[in-house]
Order: sequence, then C-alpha cells, then structure tokens
Amino acid sequence: MTEFSISIIVRTKDRPEQLAEALRSINDAHIPNPEIVIVNDGETDVQEIVTTVLADEITFHHISPKTAQGRSQAGNLGAEAARSPYIFFLDDDDLIGPKFLSLLNQFETCRRGNRVFYGKVEAFHCNRDGSKGETYRFFGRDFDPVALLWENFIPFNAAIIPRNLFMKVGGLDSRLEVFEDWDLFLKLSEKAEIAYHPVLVGFYRLSKNAFILGGSAELQRECRAKIFEKHWEKYTPRSFAKIYDHVQQELRKELLPEIRCFESERKHWMKMDRERKVFIDDLTNQISLKDDYINELTTEVEKRGHYIPELQMEIEKKENYIHELTMEIQKKGNFISKLNTQLRGKK
Repeated sequence: MTEFSISIIVRTKDRPEQLAEALRSINDAHIPNPEIVIVNDGETDVQEIVTTVLADEITFHHISPKTAQGRSQAGNLGAEAARSPYIFFLDDDDLIGPKFLSLLNQFETCRRGNRVFYGKVEAFHCNRDGSKGETYRFFGRDFDPVALLWENFIPFNAAIIPRNLFMKVGGLDSRLEVFEDWDLFLKLSEKAEIAYHPVLVGFYRLSKNAFILGGSAELQRECRAKIFEKHWEKYTPRSFAKIYDHVQQELRKELLPEIRCFESERKHWMKMDRERKVFIDDLTNQISLKDDYINELTTEVEKRGHYIPELQMEIEKKENYIHELTMEIQKKGNFISKLNTQLRGKK
C-alpha cells in the first residue's frame, strides 16, 4: 500500500471557482506524493473541476454526502477517509502557500512522538475580479497554552496533524458550527507537543462577511460560550490570572504602534502649530509696519493738503501779475504803434 506524504482534506461548499483556485495552489506547491480528499458538503457538482484541475499524478478521493454534514463533520469524513498518517485541512477559500514544503520537511524531520506543526498564514482582501488585494494581517506566533485559552491563534490551514492523534481526541466537534479548530487545538494541546515554524504556508481569502472581520457575530458568541463550557476545567483562577496578563500584553503590543503613531502625529501638529504661530506673529508685525507706513503717508498727505491752498493762492497771484504784465505790454504796444504812425507822418 502506498504511503502518502500527507493527506490534504479540502472542505468545499458551493464555491466551485474558489475550489479550483485552492486545488491549483496544491499543484503549485509541488508536494511529493500527496493524497487529496475533497469533501463536497454543498449541492454543486465539483467532480469535473477536481479531475480537470488537479495534476494527473496526484491521487484524490471525492466524498459527496447525500445531505449537508456541516463544517466539522465534513472534516471528520475527510480524516476518516485519509490514508496518510498525517493530515492537513484546506478549505475552498484557502490557498496553500509557497513555503508549505518547508513546513512539511520540518515536520518530517521531527516526526518522533506526538507533534503538531503549524506555520504562518496571510489573510488578504479580494479584488472584485477575485484577485489578491490588500493584506489584512498575518496569523502565526509561537505556541502559548495560556494564549490558546483566550483565543485560537493557530491557523487551521497551516497545521500538520498526526491522523491517529486527531482520531484519539475525537476529531472535530460536530456541535460547533465555528471555532471547531480552536476546540481541536485545545484538545491536542493536552496530548501533543505543538510547535510553530515561522514560514508562510498558506493564505486566507476574505469576503465581505468574513468570520475574522466580525461576520456572524452572534454565532461566534454562542460557540465561544460552548468552548468555555466544554473546557471549563482549564479555566482556573491561576489560568485566568495568566490570561489577564496575556491580554494586557497583547493590548500593549496592539495599541503601542497606534500610540506611537498618535504621538508622532501629535508632535507633527505641535510643530505645525508653532510654525503657524510664528507665521501669524510675522504677519502681524508686517501688518503693524504697513499700518505705521500708512499713518506716515496719511500725515504727509494731510500736510500737503494744507500746503495746496497756499500754492493755489500763490498761483492766483502769479496769474494776476501775468495779467497785469500782459495789459502793460499791450499798452506799450499801442504807444509804439502811435509813435511809428507819427514818425511816418513827419517824413
């Protein structure tokens, strides 16, 4: 019997185009001898997509229950059908990343004992044409059992899990419509060593109502309550104290960049305000100088305004003098004319 390097369980429900892209990402990962188990929990027939898209050398099984089973049970059906000792879950809105083989090799190197390995996932918004848009955030951090009590930080599409261990802890809880992966990792943390390998092994495509963007808020609250109730024995006073410390640290980490950004903006606006005050003071001084100049001009105009009547009187005097001279010249001219006449008569 062929031993597959890994069984990739692909859960899909009425998203054929996304399923095709998820399967292409498996082809592009160049995983040696994988087994693909497609569990179709919807009404859309995807048999042709599976046979067309997957590379010829890849072995696959197509499970299509007569009635919808739900996310958890669909995953369990895939795990039951898997023939590799190691399983990996990939939903149809997920993609396998370029470093998946690195995670698989790391897992192969450390197979001794019960170990779960997980990597990092990038969540991104999709453009209208379905292409990769803006990055929302990266998910992945060192394993911390206290942090896991607060929330699930292990991307489901980034974890390689021993199949026998998955079965031993009861698989995915079919009573949980969401957070089934969180519940699984809480159970696995009691039975296995969980290790983080910081490489990008997958992508999560975000729709408008994506779970991690706050979609299905009421369902999240309901299933979160079920998780707390189911694992209540883990939530001791000591663990609550640790959770409190963890949440404070996470809030500091999350808010610190925003605080630094706010502080930077505050300093920027304080500088702008100082520059604005300097500019206003300079403008006020210029206005004051111009007011002084205007006052000087006004005084000069007033002085010249008083001088103008004197000039007008002087001009009138000159004009009268000129008139008198003109009359005198006329008289002299008449006298000269008479003399010339008399002189011509005597000749």
